[in-house]
Amino acid sequence: MSDSTFSSRSALVTGATRGIGRAIAEEFGRQGAHVLVAGRDQQRGENVVQGIRAGGGTADFVPADLRDAASAKELARRATEVAGQVDILVNNAGIAVLGPTGA
Repeated sequence: MSDSTFSSRSALVTGATRGIGRAIAEEFGRQGAHVLVAGRDQQRGENVVQGIRAGGGTADFVPADLRDAASAKELARRATEVAGQVDILVNNAGIAVLGPTGA
């Protein structure tokens, strides 16, 4: 059952389909927020949404591949369309670049 700490809030979490982003999204769900789970993988996103809903929370998956500014604007448009407004934004999405470090 969800707490009511964020019951009137929506939280958009990028990179929310696994790892730290998923944990953040799940916690917002437990705290009562409407969680917008953003990520590239539809199946993993839906799994996170189902987990939040199974715990009594509210969540929706919003597909996003944040490779450029246009993609970020599209995510903002979709998130607003789904939730009405975004009260909390967690910019967790990132990419790993593998290679040598140094100059």
